[in-house]
Amino acid sequence: MDYFRRIFHCDPRNLPVETILHNHLLNLKQTTMFKECYQSLGVNLTVKDCTDLLEPVCGHTTYHAQRRHCHLVIHAASKLRSRLPRPNRDVHTHSDPNMARWQMSVNDTEIYSTDLHNLLGEDATELSHAVYRSFSRFMGHQMCLAEIQKQIAPCVPYAEQVCSNKLIEIAQIERLNAENLKLILRDYPHTHIIFHIRDPRGIAVARTQLYGNRSTRFLVEEARSICTQMVADYWEMVKLQKRYQHTSFILVKYEDMVMYPYEIAMETYNHIGLNVPDSYKRRVESDMLMNKAELMLGSVNSTLWDIYEWQKVLTNRDIKEINKHCRDALSVFQYSL
Repeated sequence: MDYFRRIFHCDPRNLPVETILHNHLLNLKQTTMFKECYQSLGVNLTVKDCTDLLEPVCGHTTYHAQRRHCHLVIHAASKLRSRLPRPNRDVHTHSDPNMARWQMSVNDTEIYSTDLHNLLGEDATELSHAVYRSFSRFMGHQMCLAEIQKQIAPCVPYAEQVCSNKLIEIAQIERLNAENLKLILRDYPHTHIIFHIRDPRGIAVARTQLYGNRSTRFLVEEARSICTQMVADYWEMVKLQKRYQHTSFILVKYEDMVMYPYEIAMETYNHIGLNVPDSYKRRVESDMLMNKAELMLGSVNSTLWDIYEWQKVLTNRDIKEINKHCRDALSVFQYSL
């Protein structure tokens, strides 16, 4: 919840460096001065350098949320970030050259491993032996991020200026469930909520491609988990809408955004009390022409093709098995079986 408060209160100084340096922020025209400042400093580290430290134990960053033990330790270790010592530059005995840069003394490693174990509490019992033995990597990851945060500190005021000049603050939060949304609405009851969904079969196929696992068992289990969460979130949001009368909710389908981008944009902008900018309308018209041209040329990169991809990737057996587990979700969100 602290993260959301910092977002909504325009407090980039206390946001994770991963957020401050995310491409979605750096590529905005309004953040040009922040980006130029950051680049002018010649920062010799990237967030990827930090996340690479975890790859031997957690795999690629796309797997961290899937591997709950990694997610738990990363979250707990982040609470230690401000207390961790500066890296010991004289120690270079680690077999991983990147990790050697962030290796702590044996004494520090023992102290902070104990602290990390205490922060995890009962969750520590779920950790695999490999993860437990790799606490130093998780702490090295946090030391690395802390070093970046220190280096970019002179540029943060530019990010604050961008944020403070905006009348409306919008946060795009992926995989936010309704239970966590309760906490946001408790503190911000006048929030406008846009519930963005996609055909669960499309999400399941996208995840199998992301995680490199195309087995039927994995596919069906992903779809079952997705559908269960989607239905639970929907009914919880119905309850929240009744409880928080000043909060407005709309449901937007990914497929509708692709097929009817301007109409959906108009509905979304109206939802937050704004008009659709003319520049957006021109961009939508240009993108639609490009998508249609790509389809005519048989391009598999077309976004229009993407919304139907699951129908071409899944076998009839896969679809039948998924539909059995997702019947409620498909019915609630009016997707055809």
